[in-house]
Amino acid sequence: MAYSSNDNDSFPLIKFESMLKTNNVLFFDSEEFENIIHHYLNQGKMSLAKKAIKLGLDQHPTSTNLKLFKVEVHVFENKLVQADALLNELYRLEPMNEEIYIQKANILSKKMSIFRQLRFLNKP
Repeated sequence: MAYSSNDNDSFPLIKFESMLKTNNVLFFDSEEFENIIHHYLNQGKMSLAKKAIKLGLDQHPTSTNLKLFKVEVHVFENKLVQADALLNELYRLEPMNEEIYIQKANILSKKMSIFRQLRFLNKP
């Protein structure tokens, strides 16, 4: 049977979902985890994205990109202190990584939005 590139792209996802159903731990390279996480985030399947991030970091604990996905989820969940702490750790390791600055900007934007909402609510 011939496989298209789309079949090759979906194979890690199928393998990951099969792993979750059987509780067998399979190995994925970090790029496969990144693609799986990206897919789930795009689909709005946060719990599956979080599982993939956890399993990805278990297998690749030094992966900056997987840690950045974790930051993204923290920001989405308004866990800004945790996101900022992880970004500070990543900054010490990779100060030239532009994604760190993008996520820092996301955090600051979210903090400003929360501040504006609180200020609006406290106006007499």
